[in-house]
Amino acid sequence: MVERNLLNGVIELHVHPAPDIQPRKFTDMELAEQMKEAQAAAVVLKSHTFPTMARAEIVSRLTGFSVFGSITLNDEVGGFNPAAVEAALNLGAKTVWMPTKSAANHRKYFNLPGGLHALKDGKVDNGLDSILHMIADRDVILSTGHLSFEEQRVVIERARDLGVKKIVIDHPELALTRLTVWQQRYLQIFGVYFLRCAVYLDLSRSYADVLKNLTELGCSDTVLSTDCGNTGLPSWPGLMEEYLQYLLGHGVTEEELNLMTKVNPAQLINLL
Repeated sequence: MVERNLLNGVIELHVHPAPDIQPRKFTDMELAEQMKEAQAAAVVLKSHTFPTMARAEIVSRLTGFSVFGSITLNDEVGGFNPAAVEAALNLGAKTVWMPTKSAANHRKYFNLPGGLHALKDGKVDNGLDSILHMIADRDVILSTGHLSFEEQRVVIERARDLGVKKIVIDHPELALTRLTVWQQRYLQIFGVYFLRCAVYLDLSRSYADVLKNLTELGCSDTVLSTDCGNTGLPSWPGLMEEYLQYLLGHGVTEEELNLMTKVNPAQLINLL
């Protein structure tokens, strides 16, 4: 019997390779080579600090594997900085991530002061509003990063009003961005996708919580991702294989896995 290759054709939208300001499990090149060998289809590189488009283009040319870049709106790029986003989009960014480690919600979780707020007096910050216009015009992904649910709700509603089509809710199982089933049902009204990652902050696996949400909410608007790169985690092929095997062994069908790892991410980054 021929063993199935669950990684064949998979697209990864959330992974953290080196170079980075913290140690990483693998470099951009190593990740691309691993994914190519596993017969995956494409990857979007994420960094909390600097845009990854230039890195992605170089690695893609050198390896012949489809590698794309993104920008995360943390302090290092000026937060809600329209000029930085415009440059990123001109360089081919596939995703604009809302603040992560610089988000006020993130900093509050870790008992740190300050941080970036997406809202001012209950409305979307002016700089962010300009960015939402750009995201709509370029038809790229708006990812919610580490915003609070209330911030997500208001930003998503405004984004939809402006014509943003591709909205991704980042790791709703993660402690600092955890959403209840009710909150996720509410956001489904806006036609969002949920990016469900393989690991928690302590690097333990999130599979059981992901499975629970899939059972409650369905698979049609989910994208599965590893969020790997931490030195304490397996390589990308090992972690993604483990994740998919768990779900397959707990009632998720292969057709549903294909939807969540191939079809949905391909639509989000315009590969379909």
